[in-house]
Amino acid sequence: MSRTAGIAVTVLLTVLAAWAGWVIATNDVPDALPVGDRVQAAAEALRDSNVYVAPDSADLLTGDELARIEAAASAASPETFVMVWESSSEGGFYLDTEGVRQVGAKLGRPGYYVSIGRDGLTGSVSSDDVGIDADYVSANNFAEGEEVTQQSVAARLTEIIAESDGREFSEGSTTGSAYWGGTGGTIAAGILMGVVAGATLSAIVVAAWFIVRSRNRSRP
Repeated sequence: MSRTAGIAVTVLLTVLAAWAGWVIATNDVPDALPVGDRVQAAAEALRDSNVYVAPDSADLLTGDELARIEAAASAASPETFVMVWESSSEGGFYLDTEGVRQVGAKLGRPGYYVSIGRDGLTGSVSSDDVGIDADYVSANNFAEGEEVTQQSVAARLTEIIAESDGREFSEGSTTGSAYWGGTGGTIAAGILMGVVAGATLSAIVVAAWFIVRSRNRSRP
């Protein structure tokens, strides 16, 4: 393999790996796949409210708690949308985070989306920014062994909304993963992944070529 050919292979593999890195880094972009009844019901309810409580979780917020969470979520910046529901493998999505993104894409209102509820014998919390670029905020899950009750759900939602409230953000972008620091960070992360992966793949290809060449030369 000539030096020119080696450089060409390195560049090609780097470009391909950079593209793969971009795809991985932007995996939180909401897709346009058909949504299930669960997501549809949540999106419809959130058109007139900031909190949706599914029938399977009606016992997890009292009327007063619901009103307080609703007021805090609607007044937060970025605006917060809450889904209170039990985790389910039959909801039209594999992970609750996917459900959060589907609701956001269906609703079409930029903001911070949070789901909370039971996951078997434990509590489950998932969240994501949809339609905005903002600093990454992680909604921590329930503490190990923490009982999922009206009080615990209301307390976690109060904390989550307060942690997100006041963040600087810009609307109109769904192509940048907040985890990577927005669109610019996502591009940089994708390029970095591509350079590292491309260099590694190129080294493997070159090493394999030298091994084959050496074996061919050693044959009588």
